[in-house]
This record gives sequence, structure tokens and C-alpha cells, in this order.
Amino acid sequence: MMTEKLIEDREAGGFNPVTPGEVPVMLVVVLLSSSVALLFSYFGGIFDHEVHSANYVMVFITGVLYVSIRSSRRTALFCSLLSVLCYDFFFVQPYYSLIPSDRQYFVVVIFMFVVALVVNELAYLARLYANRANLLQQEAETERIKNTLLRSVSHDLKSPLTSIMGAATLLSEEMETPLSDSLKKELAESIAFESSRLNRIVSNLLDMTRLESGGIKLHRDWYHLEELLASAISAIETRYGAQEIDVDLPSDIPLIEVDPILTEQLLTNILDNCVKYAPAERYEIDARVERDSLEVRVHNGGKVLEDEDLTRVFEKFHRGDTTKPGAGLGLSICQSIVQLHGGSIWFESGITDGATLAFTLPLPQESPALLPEEQSEETGETN
Repeated sequence: MMTEKLIEDREAGGFNPVTPGEVPVMLVVVLLSSSVALLFSYFGGIFDHEVHSANYVMVFITGVLYVSIRSSRRTALFCSLLSVLCYDFFFVQPYYSLIPSDRQYFVVVIFMFVVALVVNELAYLARLYANRANLLQQEAETERIKNTLLRSVSHDLKSPLTSIMGAATLLSEEMETPLSDSLKKELAESIAFESSRLNRIVSNLLDMTRLESGGIKLHRDWYHLEELLASAISAIETRYGAQEIDVDLPSDIPLIEVDPILTEQLLTNILDNCVKYAPAERYEIDARVERDSLEVRVHNGGKVLEDEDLTRVFEKFHRGDTTKPGAGLGLSICQSIVQLHGGSIWFESGITDGATLAFTLPLPQESPALLPEEQSEETGETN
């Protein structure tokens, strides 16, 4: 109710005060109406043909209609008043006087005011219903996202919690039923793994919320892409074991000015998505400089994406394989991180050789060069 009241009072029109932006529009419309009417009168004099007063009335009414549709009622009434005064002053005998010789012209005044009110009321109702329709659509979309979130999160949280509770229960009952050392180790590893999985789900939800609300600020610094990739690959191998990941970076690749934590999360989420949803024997990562940006491409030789998946791959809560664990937020977070840095991200799917995820990060015109010591450290040399 409060939202509809706000829309009705502030956006849909009504007898609101005339806003500064409406005054210039109103004056320009009245000026144009007067100019067009004067042109009619001028050409009528050239062709020795008197222009009927009804033509002048139609010109001014057209201007009143335009202002009534776009503005509040007060502005529409002011426009009607100015139009009537201009019409009476310039085109009604006696000319250059506001008192018409024929009292019938008062009908014109009343008619123009009525037209302004009726048209403005219709425009007011149209804006009101349009805003209400948009509001209902937004509420429906919000409700759909909530339901999707609840379904996804409830399932994804229940699975690791069930595993943790089962393992913890067995360990707590060890006094009654002694467990072997290998089984206790296995249960402890299961608790650690499921706890890590639970932490990733919650972290993704929090990150998505902060990214969409603008609560994350970039802390940029100069980094080498290889350094950030190494951290991301290490995180993936800790999570899934050793992976065959080929990294091909140019020797003269420039430094990038990025937020290291977010960029590492970007790379980790991309690799996590590859391993989880489209496992392959080998993954390839390469980069190249394209004009004023660095383009990074991650090729996965596993599953080929269908056209429907390509259009929805960055959609929140969308998962290509619903049997896999996860909330479907990984790639949506990647898109937000890339856009936050001013870049773009997209998917390319081959016919038989998997898919490629590519993204760009803008490169400043000048970037600091690597010092000799830094180059030596990267190549493993010692001075």
C-alpha cells in the first residue's frame, strides 16, 4: 500500500507542484504554438485568404495536449492559461487586447481547460497503471528469485549438513562402538570437506548479495596474471585433487591493476565450474592483449554447451546439471566481478570440443614494468 501510494503521489502525476523541469517544456510548447499560428496568419495574408479562428484553436490545443500528457495537472492548467492568453491577445479581435469583442470566445477558454484536465487525467491513470504493472512484475520476479533461492539453498545446505551430522554422530558414539583409526580419519576428513563445501555455498550467497548491493569496493593494485592463476589453481587442486591445467601466457604480458581477492575468486569460480560441471582430462588457459584490454580464455574440452545453456549460463541459480551440488551462483559472481572491473565476459561453445569461457580486463595506458628482481623470482633465477 505504501509503495502504491508513493507511485500515485510522486510519479503518476496529480496536483503536484510544478517541477523546474516542466516549466521550460511548457514555455517552449506555448512559444511553438504561437509561432505556428503566426505562420498560418502570415501565409493567409500572402494568399489573401483569412484563416479561420478554429485553426488557431487546434494549434494551441495540440500544444496543451502534449503538455497535459507529459506533465502534472497544475502544469497542464498553466499551459492552458498561457495558450488562451496568447490566442486571445494575438488572434482574437480586438487584437493585442485580452478582452474579446465576442463573448463566445469564453467557450474556447473553458473548452481548453476541460481538454487539459481530461487528457491529463487519462495520462495520469495510464502512468499509474503502468507503474503498478511494473511493481507487480518486480514483486513477481522477487518472489520467483526467493523461491528459487530457498529451493536451491535448502537442498545444497541439507546435503553437507546431513553428512556432517552423520559423521559427528558416529564419532560421538565411539565410546559405545569403538572405531578404527582409518575410519575416524575418514569421518574427520568428511566433516572437513563438507564444512568447506558449506562455507563455499554461504560465501557465494554473501558475495552475490554484496556485489548486487554495491557493498564491495575495489582495492586495486598491480599484479601479474600468472600469480593470481597459481593461487586459483592451488585452491582447485586442494578441493578436487591434482588437475591437468595448461597455462600459456605471453612472456611480455603486462601487469593488471585489479582487486587481487576478487580476481582470484573469479579465476577459482571459473575453474571450479569446469571441474564440477564439465570434467575433462585437460584444461587450457591462455591470455592475449587486445587493444586496451587483456583477454583471458579458459578452454574446457569436456561437455559441449547447448544453446539454451549459453543464454542462461550467467543467470543466478541456473545450473546446467542439477544433480551436481551448488547454488548456481559461481558464474553469476564471475560476471559481477568482471563488470565491476569494467570488463566483459562471455561463453563460446564448440561443436565437439567443449566450451571456452573468455573475459576481458581493461589495461591502463601505462603499467609499471617488472623489475629485474621480480622477473628473476618468476623464472626461478637467483641473483
